[in-house]
Amino acid sequence: MEKELFSFIKIEMEKNGYIYDYKEPQFLIAVRLGESSREVQEGVSSRPVQVYQPPAPGKGGVGTWQTQYVTQGGDSDTVNTRWMKIDFIDVLNKKPGDKIDKITYLWQGEAISEGSSALSVVVKCLISGLLRDYPAKLTGSKITLKFDKCK
Repeated sequence: MEKELFSFIKIEMEKNGYIYDYKEPQFLIAVRLGESSREVQEGVSSRPVQVYQPPAPGKGGVGTWQTQYVTQGGDSDTVNTRWMKIDFIDVLNKKPGDKIDKITYLWQGEAISEGSSALSVVVKCLISGLLRDYPAKLTGSKITLKFDKCK
């Protein structure tokens, strides 16, 4: 998946007019991604319902109304969260042999997507959604994407 990931990033960057130059890069791109799952418990509610109780068979008489309670909910669901963080690291102002005391980040972005699709399915959406903000928001970007709205 790593090769596909960087291929997607390269395609998105080229859509924005950047040219890939592996011999003399101006910045490096570091990517971290992952996914997690959590169980979400639905709330339980109880509501009163009026129920008619007919008289016992053969006894005659009149039936009665009684209040009974209906319980609803209590189901659980699994929520899958996929996340991606992209760092653009300055290498233009570094020379071979320079000590790296401090990494200079040109831009950092983070995208999160929730739903049932696997990370391999949503990775293109995360990349395109996240790089939409580069370089317009040079300080960084943090977005939550809806996969069904992603093109």
